[in-house]
Amino acid sequence: VIACNTATAAAVIQVREAYPQLIVIGIEPALKLAADHFPGGRLGVMATEVTLREEKFDHLMHRFDGNCTIVKIPAPGLVQLIEAGKVDSEEIEALLRQILADHIGKLDALVLGCTHYPFVKETIGKILGNKTQLLDGGAGTARQTKRCLEQADLLNPGPGSVVMENSLGDPKMLELKRLQMQQLGQKKESLQMEIQLQPPAPQMPEVPQCFRGVNPSAVVQQAQTDFAEYGQLRKDVKTASPAVWIAGLL
Repeated sequence: VIACNTATAAAVIQVREAYPQLIVIGIEPALKLAADHFPGGRLGVMATEVTLREEKFDHLMHRFDGNCTIVKIPAPGLVQLIEAGKVDSEEIEALLRQILADHIGKLDALVLGCTHYPFVKETIGKILGNKTQLLDGGAGTARQTKRCLEQADLLNPGPGSVVMENSLGDPKMLELKRLQMQQLGQKKESLQMEIQLQPPAPQMPEVPQCFRGVNPSAVVQQAQTDFAEYGQLRKDVKTASPAVWIAGLL
């Protein structure tokens, strides 16, 4: 599961080509959900600048823009503040008010097109008001993961594990994960989980064949910047529903 809209937009096709033996699922903005709920409505999509300018997002948008009005809302700087743990700060509220100033009272729904943004969903809702519904793709991605596992006869209804892979060994990611679980309303007693930092790899993994000889584009450079903000975590999770845990990770 590529639990990042930007990474999905930039690389999901290449990852599937490089690893055809794996089920590869990417998250994308929940535009279909928004369009189904608000036919003829005005829909905002708040996401990183990279996600919004990728060809993959354009294809997604054009599937639904004949039946509704879709507004791109880039949110530069928001991910960095969330990863700095400033989700309840005056600084992040000020940034969100600046990002959303032109859209207050004008949207039927706002699609949160980045897996960081649910962390500040409460503040976004306060700014936009009750008339704008906030949607994200986490639950849909979890359902798609479950469907794919069922089709491949790989769904395990019993205890299992979820592994999060990232590039930076940084203890702050433990706090980010705890914050995520708290904001998603998970109870500590029901988690039965262990979070461990993985030691940094002694060397970079081999570059997949599909990326060799490719000159880094602005998209790839931005993705590298985004990935540098993350840590490498492993979680051994005991739960009766792996698909639910995928939703939690997103």
